[in-house]
Amino acid sequence: MVVVLLLHVFAPLDEPDWRNIENGLVIPDESYADQPYVVINAEGHWVVTLTTNPSHEGAPGQHVVSRISRDQGRIWTDHADIERSGPHGFESSWATPIFVPGIGEQGRIYCF
Repeated sequence: MVVVLLLHVFAPLDEPDWRNIENGLVIPDESYADQPYVVINAEGHWVVTLTTNPSHEGAPGQHVVSRISRDQGRIWTDHADIERSGPHGFESSWATPIFVPGIGEQGRIYCF
């Protein structure tokens, strides 16, 4: 009985199950995307970093970008390059963000 009550509190039966991938929202990419990591900044905005490419994995042009959503993933800003792809097919990949509160007024996001 307790389990049923908890399920009803956290996942009402009349709402879609957020854990089902078919009910999720898409993080925009250029064509290929990998390693999307989301942190929440001090203002409550979602900040994602991801490896993306206008073609396919490992093709020239692969680079790391970030985007911001102020409405929990419904709308995202245009991407901002964290590390651009370099000349001669240099690839940028595998960036992980971390939010550190208390640095400055709004905290700071570092990307490794």
